[in-house]
Amino acid sequence: MKQILIILAVALTGCATLNTHSSERTLLKQDFSKDAKEIYRIAMQTAMELNWEITMNDSETLAFSAKTPKTMSRWDDVVNVFVVQNENISTMTVKSGLGHKPNVDYINSFIDTIKNKAN
Repeated sequence: MKQILIILAVALTGCATLNTHSSERTLLKQDFSKDAKEIYRIAMQTAMELNWEITMNDSETLAFSAKTPKTMSRWDDVVNVFVVQNENISTMTVKSGLGHKPNVDYINSFIDTIKNKAN
């Protein structure tokens, strides 16, 4: 009986986790009125301040990948950040490997920090 309860708990936890994963939650975009190179610099600086492990950095294409730290409330994540210039607007795209709500909230706070620094 104890084994059945453990299996049931694991299965329900797994289903709950899978249910929170969606493409809307893993691909986030934000537009800025500043130059793309400046937004890229702010994003890199912010990632380093958050102790993200930068695994790839290409300043020419304005893209970097990083691994976020794991905490009790969220899993470690691989995040890809791309910044492109579109006429007067820079668009930053942040692609997260996870759609788990605490991870999405963390990525949104990363984007909010960049918005505050860019103003």
